[in-house]
Amino acid sequence: MVIGIHFLYMNAIPTAPPAWLSLFHVLQFGWTGVDLFFVLSGFLITGILLDTRGSGNYFRSFYTRRSLRIFPLYYLIVGVYLLSLPLQAKIPVLAANVPDPRIGLSYLVYLNNWFVPLLHRSAGALGSFWSLAVEEQFYLLWPFLVFRFSRRIFLRLCVSICVLLPLLRLLLEPYPSLPASDFVFMNTTTRMDSLVWGALAALLVRSPVHFLRLRPWLPWIASASVALMLVIAFPLHELYSRRFYTQSIGYTILAIGYSALLLMAYHSDSVEGRFAKFLGWPLLTQFGRYSYAIYLFHSFLILGLVQRFSGRPWFSHSLLRALGLCVLFYAACLAIGFLSYNLYEKHFLKLKRFFEPDRRDPATLPN
Repeated sequence: MVIGIHFLYMNAIPTAPPAWLSLFHVLQFGWTGVDLFFVLSGFLITGILLDTRGSGNYFRSFYTRRSLRIFPLYYLIVGVYLLSLPLQAKIPVLAANVPDPRIGLSYLVYLNNWFVPLLHRSAGALGSFWSLAVEEQFYLLWPFLVFRFSRRIFLRLCVSICVLLPLLRLLLEPYPSLPASDFVFMNTTTRMDSLVWGALAALLVRSPVHFLRLRPWLPWIASASVALMLVIAFPLHELYSRRFYTQSIGYTILAIGYSALLLMAYHSDSVEGRFAKFLGWPLLTQFGRYSYAIYLFHSFLILGLVQRFSGRPWFSHSLLRALGLCVLFYAACLAIGFLSYNLYEKHFLKLKRFFEPDRRDPATLPN
C-alpha cells in the first residue's frame, strides 16, 4: 500500500478519463498502509514483551534482537546517503532532494520525525524514514511500561493513551503557527496511539474469554471504519489533504479498523480459515520477509524511475504503460529486498539465537 501511494506520487498514473481518475482515488488510500504498519508493530512487539516479561534477560534480549534486525541495514543506507550528500549536490537531477544538514544528522539518532516538520525542511530521499523514527522511540519507552506495570494497570494505560491522543491532535490542528499537518502526521506523541491499539489487540488475544465475546463484532467494526473514512475522504474532501478530521479522529478510526482486521486474521489463522490462507499466499509472505529492505530502498527506486521516464510522451498519459511500469517497480523492489536479506541482513539475524529470552516462572509476575 505504501509503495503504491509513493508510486502514485511519481505522477505516472493518468487522471483522465474519469474511470482512470477513480483508480487514482483508490490508490490514494495507500497512505493508510503506515497506520496498518503501526498497528501490526504494536501488536507484535507488545506480544513479544508480554510473553517474555518473566525472562531474566528481558531488556537485553529485546533490545539486542531488535538492534540486530533494524540497525545493520538502516545505518548502512543512512551512512552511505549522508556521506554522498556533497556529491549529490553537484548532480542536477539529485540536488533538489538534498536535505538540510540538520535533517541529515537527525537520521542518525532517529529524530527526523521531529526535525522535518518543525524546521520546515525537505526530508530528502529518506522522507519515508519518519515512521522508523516513530518505531524506535516507541521501542525505547514500551518495554519499561510492560515490565513495570501489571496487566490490569497496563491495560488502563493503553486505554488512556487511545482516548487522550485524539484530543491532543484536535488541540494541535487549528494552530497556524505550527506545521500541524506534517507534525501531527509524523510525531510520535501524536501517532503512537495506533501502536497502542495494536497493543490492546495483543492483550485481547491473551484473554480468550473477552476475545470470543468481541469476535462476532469484528467484521462490523472493520466495515464501520471503512465507511467513516470514506465520509472523511469524499464528502469532507480530505482524501488528499489529511487535514482536520483525518488528523483528529481519522487516525483513530483507521487504527480501530486495522486492529479489527488484524484480529480477524488472527482468528482465521487459529481455525485455518480462508483469510489466513490468502495471507499465507507465498508472494505475500515473501513481501513480508523482505519488507524492511523494500521500505528502505524503494524511495531511491522512485527517484530513479522519475528521472528515467518523466520526460517520455506517454508518461502520465498511458494507463497501460503506467500499470506495466508499476508491476516492474514492485518486481524491482522485491528483487532488491531478496538480495538485501540473503546477502546482508540474514547474517546479522543469525546472531539473534545467542540472545533468546531466559524464561522464569509466570506465577512470580503481577497479573
